[in-house]
Amino acid sequence: MRAHAISIAIAAALLSNTVISLYYRAQLAQAHTAIAIEREQHAIHLKSLSEAAIAAQQKAYADYQAVVIKIEKLDAQLTKEYLAHEADNLNYRIALANGTERLRVALANRSTHLNRLRRMPKTTRTPSVGDGTPRTILHTFFSNI
Repeated sequence: MRAHAISIAIAAALLSNTVISLYYRAQLAQAHTAIAIEREQHAIHLKSLSEAAIAAQQKAYADYQAVVIKIEKLDAQLTKEYLAHEADNLNYRIALANGTERLRVALANRSTHLNRLRRMPKTTRTPSVGDGTPRTILHTFFSNI
């Protein structure tokens, strides 16, 4: 009977051991499942972040390209205007040199300019340029003889 009791005790111990083992295996399987779900959610989150970063980078590059195109257009326009002004300037200089054009200078306040010229010492004034009045032209002409 004792042997039978020992056999039952061993069987009960093995059974309880098996039940405990199954319990902890189930717990381990649940933990692995929870970790797998968490990893999957983390991977989805990282993928969405990566896609957002790629989209932002592509938008920034597209914006950069648009700005480059605008700058190139403005540069072309300004270069065209610059060359047109340079051509006009050169043509005007040639016309001045040939005598077909004359240079006219308009003064906003002629009397102020004349007073300033009269107060200047003769050494600082250009002797060949007067204020345009006949008296100054004759005076300049006769003072240079």
